[in-house]
Amino acid sequence: MSLALAVLAGVAQASTVTLSEETFAPGDVTPVRLSGPVNGQIASQAAGDGNPAPSLTVDTTTNIETLNAFMVDGLTYDLSMGGLQSLSYSVDYDPFQAFGQGQAYGIVVEQNGSYFASAAGVTFATPGWQTGGQQGLVAVNFSRLLGDGTLDFSQGAAQLSFGLYSGNSGGNGISVRYDNLEVVLAKDMAAIPLPASLPLLLLGLGGLALRARRG
Repeated sequence: MSLALAVLAGVAQASTVTLSEETFAPGDVTPVRLSGPVNGQIASQAAGDGNPAPSLTVDTTTNIETLNAFMVDGLTYDLSMGGLQSLSYSVDYDPFQAFGQGQAYGIVVEQNGSYFASAAGVTFATPGWQTGGQQGLVAVNFSRLLGDGTLDFSQGAAQLSFGLYSGNSGGNGISVRYDNLEVVLAKDMAAIPLPASLPLLLLGLGGLALRARRG
């Protein structure tokens, strides 16, 4: 790879931000009831049953339809640092005590007190650690679950906070462990100006390459 291309590759690599959570300590997870009865699902840390770290166990305690967010402290992004083009997420899950389709799950985003979620995945009921997630989600891929307005990924919009959501209908007694939540944010590079010196640097590198070829 030429030095000029290496410089550009470095800029491209800087265009993603990765947020992750592996331990789900009790003080780091805030439950938010999105719909259904109070305490329709209860979350706790499973200290010795993660993949391999401690994990988040979500127990469904009702047969009434329930949907809850579990927001993770510190999983935030300040949009003053640049707008987002898209986000991707992955999470490990183990439906260790489940039946039917297990639990619905997905990524949830809070902005200005409103909560937005992508289309749900399903854990089903086969025990053992598996990995799910989605790639390349843009703002219009999220539906509002609580609050008002629409999700805004543009530069200067309100801060984004991230967590998992889980839901059940007729799922009393289902328990699923979640671990290794990772959120990868792709910045909108069109909205991020290049450093003022970069074009001059690339021009200089191009000149050096030309002279090297002539030599």
